[in-house]
Amino acid sequence: MEAYLAFRGIDIGDWHRGTMSSRKLLVLCEHIPELGGRWTTQLRVIKEAHKELALHRASLYVGGPNEYVPRLFLDPTEVREMADKAQAEDEFTEQVTDEMFTSLGFT
Repeated sequence: MEAYLAFRGIDIGDWHRGTMSSRKLLVLCEHIPELGGRWTTQLRVIKEAHKELALHRASLYVGGPNEYVPRLFLDPTEVREMADKAQAEDEFTEQVTDEMFTSLGFT
């Protein structure tokens, strides 16, 4: 946090010296991007609680007239991991398909 603010010309020492209000420091800290794209621990806890509740609710109504399809939230790191995995699977499928067609004499 200190490094992020320092790179933007903000000295966290100003808060310690009393020349920056706590309100301003909190506002600045609230908008610090997550390291590596990860959400804060608080947001991840809320996300997991929501996921459990939503999946439980969905399990109660599956296949019925009031079926509930839950919306699950992913942090940026999870989205990137899923995209990388999907791309790797697509590349593998393409490679295997090409090898199969080549072995069968199709070009």
